[in-house]
Amino acid sequence: MTRRSMVLRSGTAVFILAGAACVQPASASAASGDESAIGSGAADAIPASSSGVDSGAASSGAGDSADEAGGLQEITVTAEKRSSDTQRTAAAVTAIGGDHLQALGITDNRGFETVIPSAVFKQSGSVTQTFIRGVGSNLSLPAVDPGVSFNVNGVYLPREVGSNPLFDIERVEVLPGPQGTLWGHGAAGGAINVITNAPTRELGGSGLLEVGNYGEVHTTLVGNFPLSDSLAVRAAVDAHRHDGYLSNGGNDDKGIGGRVTVAYNPSNALSVLLYGNYYAAGGIGPVSITTNPFLDPNNHWYAATNTNGLFQKIHNYLVNGEINYDLGSVKVTYIPAYLSAYVNLSIGSGPLARGIPGLGNNPLHQQIEETQNSHELRIANSNPGKLNWVGGLYYDYFTERFLQATPAAVAPFNFTNTTNIPKQANTSYAAFGQATWSLTDWLRLTGGGRISSDKKDLPIGYINIGGVQTPISANHTWGKFDWKAGIEADIAPRSMVYLTVQTGGVPGGYAQAPKTPTFDNIVRPEALKSYTAGIKNRFLDNRLEVNNEVFYYDYDNYQVTALLAVAHTNVLLNAQKTKIYGDQLDVRLLLTPQDQIAVSLGLLSAKYTEFVIPGNPPATYSGYTALNAPARTLNMSYSHDWTLPNQATLTGLVQSSYNSGEYTNFNHTPGNYQPAFTKTNVSLTYYSPSKSWNVGAYVKNAENSWVLGAVGPGFGYLEEPRTYGVRLAATF
Repeated sequence: MTRRSMVLRSGTAVFILAGAACVQPASASAASGDESAIGSGAADAIPASSSGVDSGAASSGAGDSADEAGGLQEITVTAEKRSSDTQRTAAAVTAIGGDHLQALGITDNRGFETVIPSAVFKQSGSVTQTFIRGVGSNLSLPAVDPGVSFNVNGVYLPREVGSNPLFDIERVEVLPGPQGTLWGHGAAGGAINVITNAPTRELGGSGLLEVGNYGEVHTTLVGNFPLSDSLAVRAAVDAHRHDGYLSNGGNDDKGIGGRVTVAYNPSNALSVLLYGNYYAAGGIGPVSITTNPFLDPNNHWYAATNTNGLFQKIHNYLVNGEINYDLGSVKVTYIPAYLSAYVNLSIGSGPLARGIPGLGNNPLHQQIEETQNSHELRIANSNPGKLNWVGGLYYDYFTERFLQATPAAVAPFNFTNTTNIPKQANTSYAAFGQATWSLTDWLRLTGGGRISSDKKDLPIGYINIGGVQTPISANHTWGKFDWKAGIEADIAPRSMVYLTVQTGGVPGGYAQAPKTPTFDNIVRPEALKSYTAGIKNRFLDNRLEVNNEVFYYDYDNYQVTALLAVAHTNVLLNAQKTKIYGDQLDVRLLLTPQDQIAVSLGLLSAKYTEFVIPGNPPATYSGYTALNAPARTLNMSYSHDWTLPNQATLTGLVQSSYNSGEYTNFNHTPGNYQPAFTKTNVSLTYYSPSKSWNVGAYVKNAENSWVLGAVGPGFGYLEEPRTYGVRLAATF
């Protein structure tokens, strides 16, 4: 399979690709018989076409959203580390093409909330807190890992890098629910994998220019350079700036990123992809404001304090690769990666940001330095048959230095450390495997397992407790075995049902408090077992797709945090028992060759069934709704193509998302509830007759809905208000 077969091309930028694909006839399935072992999305050979060159900047208007037979397009994904049609994958996979991301104006992972059912993405300083189906982490400190695994080209990334802008993207794949078998630590809530465009054999490139309100200027330049039949280079640069969304200038953006990708395919057996990624950001950066109550109910983005002395300095780089070698009957894949990240922020935070007479803004200061060295080695059968399998080894060594400080309560504003982690080291080892066995041409069994070891080592750190810098330390290793068992059956040529039981979790952490003879500061790891049942269908000559998955999660030791306002620091807690269940319905309809409708409905119930914090008296939160778990989400999109007399195309897209509301803290603190809201994005794009350039206008968050990001007692972050602009793109 070449990469061309995996590119999600939609010149109309029409669809939310939620579990969408054309299903092969049952006779051709054979354990998803079209599967072949691949890497994170890398090509087996440099594609002859230039389909990836323009990253959707100027693609054709009509016809790309349907296959040659006039039905919905097939979509091949690698979410389970093998290539497979989404309609043949026994999971509620959401796949989003790069063109669709661009049409919706999604330039970072927080934008995924509008296209992924039951998902919440919240800004917290320089990072994004991610929750899928009520599972995630609201702590952005080294004491605990994220609850959703975020990956780029198969490489697991920490929080501080996961919020980098998205550009020159081929597709994004999202697997909800615990994915401990294949994706490992931190995949309790699911796994997200961003796949960038690879080099091709055609000389070419593309350019994108967006200009909008708040002084927004966004440019992307992409060049593709074939150096020989076996060697090609692709380079992409993305620059993005806008003024602050807050009245005081906070929440601005001044960033630039770049990526160089080298593809080398000296033979049919060997393929190599090498990536070099860099990102830097400046400006004022994120600023939290008073949210309980808002200072101006008619303008939620009003901030009273000035931003003197507030800044962000961010830069990180990632060097990674993917090497595939086909030995004939088996394929070997090796994914090495090295990451270095630096974050230096001076931001308004909490009551300190509101300003105390004589003390100015009293900003919170954070400085973070991270390195990560990871390696994944996989082996899988090359040719699909009755038994298809993949197995591998994984290693990850991560270090972090973390300093969080606030000014002293009196002049001369000397900084007082609230959290000082000179160096924490996390080490992970794992061995994993998964196989699918075709009992018949319509019935298949899947089983898998992963043995892992995760260690957190903090030789010495300091935390401010009652104004005194108190030493803390932690050193613990957690072993875990995750497993998966499933059955799937083709009940009709274009219909499949499946049942799956699988586990996942998050390694343990440590409370930001000293260990004493009566208090163990080690926080228990999370353990999650999920039960899912689903059905995937295509009807009406492959023009209607209806997929549905119901799920039930049995959750032990959900890790949550509470902010201690007096000490201005966080503590990490375990909710002993949590029950989560719900339903995800995904529908796509190709109404006519020019009209497509997509609807995704998420229903969710997430409650702490047993949550008692020891004390005198103990505090109980049993029966409380889990944080960032909206009971209902609804994502809808409609697009239409008009073919003009000169064969140019005009494409209109309307996409709207609804969230029924959510608690942003586990203890339901007054003022920290996010009410129901909708966000609607609209775009209208003219594609030239040659399809070599296009121009369009867009509006995001047309309602100007205010949406809380991460929050604390009386303060929080706000997501972006209404934005609009024009977009010009061309290929050459």
